[in-house]
Amino acid sequence: FEMGDRVAEPTKFHYAEVLAAWANSNLPNRYIKCREIFDRASRAYQNGQESCQPDVALYGAVFQASSRAGDVDAAEQLLQQMLADYQCGNYLAKPTTAVFNAVLLACLRSQSSNVTEKALGVYHMMMHLHKTENLGALPDERTLSLLVEILSKAHSKEAAEKTNFFVAELARFRRH
Repeated sequence: FEMGDRVAEPTKFHYAEVLAAWANSNLPNRYIKCREIFDRASRAYQNGQESCQPDVALYGAVFQASSRAGDVDAAEQLLQQMLADYQCGNYLAKPTTAVFNAVLLACLRSQSSNVTEKALGVYHMMMHLHKTENLGALPDERTLSLLVEILSKAHSKEAAEKTNFFVAELARFRRH
C-alpha cells in the first residue's frame, strides 16, 4: 500500500485477520491458503519486518485450518515448525495446550489409518516437553476428551485399555 513516497507494509495483525477469514471459510483449499499467507508473514519477518514475527495467533489460525480439514500430517508438521521457532528464541511462538488440542482435533477428523498412534504421540510429546523444557502446556479437559474420542474409534484391545486410562484421568481432572 503506497501513500505518496511512503509504503505501508502489512503487520501480523493484518495477516491474522486474513488467516482467520481463510481458516473459518468452508473452502476446500483453506489450509493451503492459510499456509501461503503464514509463510508470507514469516518471510516478511525474516526480511526484517519485526511487526510480522510469528506468534501463537498466527500459528493458531493455520492450526484451525488444518484441524477443520482433518489434515493431521499438516498439523504435526506445523507443530514441529512452531516448536523449532520457539526453541530458536521466538518466545511468542510458545506452543500452548490449545495448540496441542488443535493437532488432536485434526487427528479426530482425519481419515488416516494411523491416527491413534499419532494422537498418542502428540500426547507424549506434550508431556515430554512439559518435563524437559517446562513448556507449561499440560493436558486439560479438552485434551483428555479428544484422546478418549479418538481412542474409542480404534476398536482394539490396546486402544480400549488406553481409553480407560484417559477416562480415569478425565474423571480425576473433573474432580479437581
